[in-house]
Amino acid sequence: MKGLDLQLTARLFADSVCVGERSVDGEDCFVLKVEAEASSLRVRNSGSVEIIRHTMWGCFSQQTGLLVQC
Repeated sequence: MKGLDLQLTARLFADSVCVGERSVDGEDCFVLKVEAEASSLRVRNSGSVEIIRHTMWGCFSQQTGLLVQC
């Protein structure tokens, strides 16, 4: 496959992990997973709400590097 270097592009997102590849509407994509740090989440907790995990996955085009699906 021609396109962007998956690992190099993943490094643009400090704490992201490349978890694979998939096709979205005929576009070859790589999938990045980003999780918020536990210490950051603890700061945002309040008396009535506790955030225990915040994770996002994004499918990025291997040709353009643009987000295709979230």
